[in-house]
Amino acid sequence: MQPTLYKFMPCGSDDQIERLKRILNGHVYFSSPAHFNDPFEMTSLRAPRTVAGFDSALRDAGITNLLTSTSSKRAIYRDYLRRMQALAPRALERRWVDSLGVLCLTTEKADVLMWAHYADSHRGICVGFDSGATPFNTARAVVYSQQRAVISQDAESDDDQIIDLALLTKSLHWSYEHEWRAIRRPVSDDEKTYYKQLLTESPDALNDIADVLASEGGPGHYEFEPSAIRVVCLGAQMPDDRRNDVTEIVRQRLPNVRIEHMELDQRYFQLNSSREFRKR
Repeated sequence: MQPTLYKFMPCGSDDQIERLKRILNGHVYFSSPAHFNDPFEMTSLRAPRTVAGFDSALRDAGITNLLTSTSSKRAIYRDYLRRMQALAPRALERRWVDSLGVLCLTTEKADVLMWAHYADSHRGICVGFDSGATPFNTARAVVYSQQRAVISQDAESDDDQIIDLALLTKSLHWSYEHEWRAIRRPVSDDEKTYYKQLLTESPDALNDIADVLASEGGPGHYEFEPSAIRVVCLGAQMPDDRRNDVTEIVRQRLPNVRIEHMELDQRYFQLNSSREFRKR
């Protein structure tokens, strides 16, 4: 069985209950990074070119012939390195980053901080999804690092490398989240034209092109099969009346989904879960 990926959310207001209903009906929201709470989100840096890469860039710009000596080339390269170090330019445009749609998930359903930060101080819920079902099957694990990701300019990075470095690298401060991300990016008309031409020339590329186009999108709601929902966990501090309301909503829409109650351990700083069995 594929592992379960979890989504925490509050459910204290009517709007939040409506959000739960949409999820139970098979609609999940991919958010723009513009609204994320990490100020370093997706701010990978652009690495300086190597000497060879810098020479290549000069040739492409038609500047090489204007430099009469090796020492002049070295002086320009040193100045270039100083400027890069001072500016620390970002590898990705902020506008492009904000155009992405990102679904943030986690492998941990019993993390005390996750419940506190993302589920209304343990008064909300946590929904568990089958990671083998679309679109959860596109989620990839976040890498936690002490340093911001740096992307080379010397050669074009493939999409997987850019995603790993720029979109899936976060500070160690966030490692408690055990985060996984599914990402939807806009596909431009020019890119679609390119893929159409590529398909004509290389029919064997059909599967790769289909994977790219399947990831097309941005922020917004995306459909999934409600059967992908495995469990709904209720927070340890959820009021009884809200607990009853949420339980009834889940039972009405997905009667076979497991409902669990999170409980404070009597001895340790940890959460335990107990399954609620439907009364006959």
